[in-house]
Amino acid sequence: MGDISSPLAIIGGNCALQGFDHKGNDLFWTVTGDNVQSLALCDFDGDGKKELLVGSEDFDIRVFKEDEIVAEMTEIEKITSLCPMYGSRFGYALSNGTVGVYDKTARYWRIKSKNHAVSIHAFDLNSDGVCELITGWSNGKVSVDGSVQ
Repeated sequence: MGDISSPLAIIGGNCALQGFDHKGNDLFWTVTGDNVQSLALCDFDGDGKKELLVGSEDFDIRVFKEDEIVAEMTEIEKITSLCPMYGSRFGYALSNGTVGVYDKTARYWRIKSKNHAVSIHAFDLNSDGVCELITGWSNGKVSVDGSVQ
């Protein structure tokens, strides 16, 4: 994450993030805007280093480069899940059944379902070099890039 060279376990909680090394030393700490719901690593700015994506209860997705917020996107509900896709794109799920994809700070697409996304993952299903967003829904169905299969 940024210039921190040691592998860290990143933990989000009550308005804060902490990063612990394998010995339990607290090497990273910063404040977020609200309670953390989801975390993901993504090379958001294309510099070859991963930034930390943080989804929280205040409907915001924040991008941290070390302890600095470098981008912020506001959604319409709590962010429940984040997943890196490729490059600066990442998937997200909201508590109201919305899933979608951002490319940096621009919303690439989104859909809303009457069901809730249980899990989202990115995988190149058709071997075209571009990851699709795969969503598992509360009704047991699966969708790929928003189309129910």
